[in-house]
Amino acid sequence: MNEMVTPQMFGAKGDGKTDDTAAFQKAVNSGYDVFVPTSHHESYLITNTIQITNKQCKRIFSETINRMGTSGIIADFSNCPDPKTTPLFDVHIQLFRLAGLRFFGRAGEHRIGLFLKARDEDLCDYDIRIEQCSVKNFYRILSVTGRGCEIYNSTITSSNYLGDFYWIDEKDSNNNHPAMYDQRAICIKNCRIHNMSSAFLIIRSGHAYGLHFEGNTVDNGTGFLVRAYDQAWGWNISGNVIQGIKGEFPFMDFRKGMQNCVITGNTFISDTGYWVGSEKTVNSWIKSAGSTRSSIISNNVFKNSEGEFMAFSNIQGTCINGNAMHNVRESTLPAIRITNNCHKNSFVGNTFISNANNKLLSKTPPSDNAVTGNYP
Repeated sequence: MNEMVTPQMFGAKGDGKTDDTAAFQKAVNSGYDVFVPTSHHESYLITNTIQITNKQCKRIFSETINRMGTSGIIADFSNCPDPKTTPLFDVHIQLFRLAGLRFFGRAGEHRIGLFLKARDEDLCDYDIRIEQCSVKNFYRILSVTGRGCEIYNSTITSSNYLGDFYWIDEKDSNNNHPAMYDQRAICIKNCRIHNMSSAFLIIRSGHAYGLHFEGNTVDNGTGFLVRAYDQAWGWNISGNVIQGIKGEFPFMDFRKGMQNCVITGNTFISDTGYWVGSEKTVNSWIKSAGSTRSSIISNNVFKNSEGEFMAFSNIQGTCINGNAMHNVRESTLPAIRITNNCHKNSFVGNTFISNANNKLLSKTPPSDNAVTGNYP
C-alpha cells in the first residue's frame, strides 16, 4: 500500500482564502495517494486545473463526509481564460479514485465549468471511481473518453440553471472519434441527483453499452434523464425514484432504439410536458425512435404525464409487463404508442387507470403479441 501525503506537507493552508493549487499539484506529483484533512473544517481554494499524470497517485480522499458541512475543495476559475470549460481534475492515468470529499464550484458569473475530465486510449473498465462525495455548483460533471466510470453513494447538486451532468464522448481536433469511442460500463448507484437543469446523462456517439443506473434518487430538475444518440445495449435502469422533473424532451430518449435493456422497479412521478410560451409541448417518459428488441420494461410506477408513458417506433421480442401507469392528462393519448412494427412482444398485467383516455395501446397489435391481464 502506498504511503500517503497531505497538501499541508507541501504548503497548503486550508483556510478557504489562500490559493492552495500549487500545494495540491505538488502532492499529486509526489507519487503517493493524497489524504485531504477536513475534520477541522478545512477548505482548500483551487484556482486552476489539477493534472493527474503520476501513475502512482491513484487516490485523492478524505474522511467519510458529513454532507451538511461546508469544508472541502472550492474551485474558483475566474482568472482562467475559459472558466466554463476548465476542468478541476484532468486525469491521464488508469484506476483513479476520489472518495469522501466535498467539491464546490464557485457560483457567479465566472462559474467553473467541468468537474473531471479524463481521456486515454488504453483505459479499461471502471477507470474512474467517485464514491461518498458531494459535488455542487458545476456546469458539467464529467467529460470522459474511455470505457469506465463508477459513481457510488454520492450527491450531485446545483441550485442554479447551469447545473448539468454529462457523459460525453468528444471528437478530436480533426473531428474523428478516439480509438476507443464505444461507451461501456457506466455505473451510477445509490446517488442523489438534485436540482439539475437541461440534462443528466448524454452518450453522444458509439454504441452505448452497459449503463447501470440503480438505486438513485433524482428530483427537482428540468430536462431529460438520459439520451443515447446510438443504440443502447445491455442497460439496467432499476430501483430508482425519479420525481419533480419537467422538460420538453422524452425523459429517456433512445434515438436509435435499444436492445437487451432492463428498465424495472422504478418510480417515476412528474410532468413530462413543458410550457413554451403559451403552448404545451407533449412528450413521453420513454421514447425509442429506433428498433427496440429483447428488452424488459416491468414493475415500474409511472404517474402524471402530459404525454404517453412510452412511445416506440419498431418493437420486437420485448416484455412490457406489470407496470402501473396513472394519469395521462391529454385526452387523446394512450399509455403506449406504437407507430410502426410490433411483433412477438408481451403486454401483460399492466394497470392503466385514472386517465382521460383509458387506452393501453395506440393500436391493436398483431396476433403474435401476448396482450392479456391488463386493466382496463
